[in-house]
This record gives sequence, C-alpha cells and structure tokens, in this order.
Amino acid sequence: AYYYRSECYTQRKDWKNALPGYEYVAKQGSSRFAETSALIAARTYYFELQDYAKAQPYYEILKNFSKTDENKIESLRGLLRCFYQLKDYKKAAEAAKELLASKTIGNDDKALSNLVTGRNHQLNNQYDLAIEAYRAVVLVNKGEWAAEARYETAKCLFDLNNLANAEKAAFEVINKSGSYDYWVTKSYILLGDIYFNQKDYFNAKATYKSIADNATNTELKAEAVEKLNRVTEEEKRNSKVNE
Repeated sequence: AYYYRSECYTQRKDWKNALPGYEYVAKQGSSRFAETSALIAARTYYFELQDYAKAQPYYEILKNFSKTDENKIESLRGLLRCFYQLKDYKKAAEAAKELLASKTIGNDDKALSNLVTGRNHQLNNQYDLAIEAYRAVVLVNKGEWAAEARYETAKCLFDLNNLANAEKAAFEVINKSGSYDYWVTKSYILLGDIYFNQKDYFNAKATYKSIADNATNTELKAEAVEKLNRVTEEEKRNSKVNE
C-alpha cells in the first residue's frame, strides 16, 4: 500500500509526498518492493532534490538489496557521487575501488573513481599515488573532472616543493581546461603561491592583483586579496632588511 501510494504521487512528480512511502518500504527489510523503493528514493533525493546526504543511505540499501548487476552498479555509482559531493573522499575511494573492479563501467565512472582516489591519496600526503590517479582521470575525461584533476596535480607538485613542474601543471589547466573558470582561477592563485615561494614578489603581486580585480567567484577573490596583502607586507619586510 505504501509503495503504490508513492507510485501515484510520483506520476504527479509530487516528490514530497512520494518519498515517505518509498523510504518506509526500503527500511522494512527485504521484500519484492524494497529494491525498487530504495532505487527511487535514492534517485529522487540525488537528482530531483540534490540532497546528497539523504540520497546516500538509500544507495546503501540498494546495494544490499540489489538482485541485478545493473542496480548494483547504480548503487556504487550513487554512493561514489554522494560521497564526492559531500567531500568524504575516504568513503568515496572505497566505493570507487568496488566500482573500478567492474568490467561494465563507462569512462565517467572511471574518471570520477580515479578523481576521488587521487583526492584520498592527496589528503594522506601520498602525492605520487595521487598524481598517478589524476593522470588516469585526464586520459578518459575532457570536462570539469579533468580540469580538477589537472589542478590537483599542480597542487601536489607544489606541496612536494617541485615548483618548476607545479608551474607547468598550473599553466596546463589554464591552456587545456580554459572553459572551467573556477579551476582556472584556482590555478592562477597557485601560480601566485609559486612566485611567492620563489620570492618573485613582482609576479606574485601581479598575479594576485589580477584575480582580485577580475575574479567572479567571491571566495577566490577574497583569497587573492588576502594573499596580495600578505605578499605586499613580506616584500616591505625584506626591503627593510636589505636596507
């Protein structure tokens, strides 16, 4: 009864009233309606409501109830994407490992799986493994995930103090992923950081100022302003020492 009532609400795209019935059925344990209810609840929260925290538990239920390979893959894909959106890279990497073991996944699944694997390695300071995973992303993706992977590669090189290669990698984001303003702007900030670390105050200031003047993302604009002030103060201190 709960399931069929929710089906009626779904026909009207009345997600608010449809969801409670699907959730109730999914949580009752195994039944002939449980798998479908978990699937619909997960999809509705993810795609219709963009509530990734609420979608995640229903992808977990779907994973446990899946009787078909198709739904098992969808549950892993859903978990991967929920954890990615929630920035829980450790759990995302666990889902990615299972997903990558499947022979039926497409390039998008491979790209995101390697992206979160790279982020998890990066957070654990395993920069070489992270760079390897990010390179795997770029091989199968030409979109925003590739832009993110290129940027994070540059950031790993920066954290390794490999400044020359970090600079090359940052310019690669700008030249090859120019459609993605967020990652391009992040790369320019990273270039400023590289120049700052090299004590090239002139280029650091010019880079930060350009972002502070032109960035459309308020968070990145504020970061550039803060770093511009910091490099200006550092330059003044060094000037006094030299005098």
